[in-house]
Amino acid sequence: MATPELWQKIKEIVGAALEREPSARGAYLDQACANDGELRAEVESLLAAHADADGLSEHPWASTGEAAGESTTIGPYRLLRELGDKGVAIIMISSDMEEVLRVSDRVAVMHEGSLAGILERSACTEEAVMNLAVGKIAGPVAA
Repeated sequence: MATPELWQKIKEIVGAALEREPSARGAYLDQACANDGELRAEVESLLAAHADADGLSEHPWASTGEAAGESTTIGPYRLLRELGDKGVAIIMISSDMEEVLRVSDRVAVMHEGSLAGILERSACTEEAVMNLAVGKIAGPVAA
């Protein structure tokens, strides 16, 4: 396991490498990592992960294709809906009833640490969720 000092060194090297053009990074890593193969491997893996994440936005709720500096917030639920439309399963835990009803296709309701029932979107109302949550009624549980 890396020490805090080693992690600090790794962060500094990665940060400095990202400030350089990709073509200059190899020479910089030769110098910064000296002959420490494990250090270099860790730094290179982090640089590769950063490159793979290049398409990910630091502001995922902003619309794409906008001019720099002009961000229109579209809300977090659009991303969830877009992923769901592509068949991606999303598990969300929330106690915000409005949020649950707005974004869920199916709601699993817990009561006293056990699954009280699963409601499909068509049957998912605030009253139905609350009845299950307080143990008032037992709901259907999908296998």
